[in-house]
Amino acid sequence: MTETETGRVPQTRKGLVTVTEIARQMGVSANTARRRLEAGGLTGKRFDEHRTAPLYFPEKSAAKVVRDYASG
Repeated sequence: MTETETGRVPQTRKGLVTVTEIARQMGVSANTARRRLEAGGLTGKRFDEHRTAPLYFPEKSAAKVVRDYASG
């Protein structure tokens, strides 16, 4: 994927969001993004076991995931 002029990474499929994309939206490292998502209430077996795999959020883009789950 390539970045747009605004620095945002376009989504290839809506709902399929990687932690790396979320980290880019937040302007932090992937590890920091994971910690903030966990602190914001994002938990579950899929997230815990597959931290580097894409996460599936129906009807959400990376920006919406950041807004909904990442505080701080």
